[in-house]
Amino acid sequence: MKSKRISLTVFAAALLTTFPSQPVDAWGSSAKSFGDGMIQGLETIRRNEREVQQTRSSSNSELCRAASGAVIVAADGTYLGKVSSSYDPDSIFNEFGNHGSEFSSTSIWNEYGLYGGEYSNTSPFNEFASSPPAIFKNGQKLGLLTVSPSFRYSANPWRLKACGF
Repeated sequence: MKSKRISLTVFAAALLTTFPSQPVDAWGSSAKSFGDGMIQGLETIRRNEREVQQTRSSSNSELCRAASGAVIVAADGTYLGKVSSSYDPDSIFNEFGNHGSEFSSTSIWNEYGLYGGEYSNTSPFNEFASSPPAIFKNGQKLGLLTVSPSFRYSANPWRLKACGF
């Protein structure tokens, strides 16, 4: 039991970011106009792009180790795949598998699908989604898979992809 607690603690520490603990409204809490909100939105996109470019830093390495072998489950209970090698048929990183293909209905990488669409409430890529997929390991919920900074325990799918599974 102690080792499980340690791995959950490491995972939680790797997930915590410097974002505010309170959710920010769609246009930013300090936005005075639509234009200010758009600028803040662009800054968020740039911040996410920098995360994509991030390689195996120490915090990302901890995240990679903690998430390895975890499963991704949608809020509606749909199994979305496993965080594992791109050769694993169940992996979310296997571009030819059901859960890694950009064409599969059960893939987070299908930008037109229910679980990967930018505007879908169940997608990890919708910053304002209220029901992004969850990450489970050894039967324990570790957090959510989302690009949103609003959730305390969450992992950005681009950071997981940077792990190079």
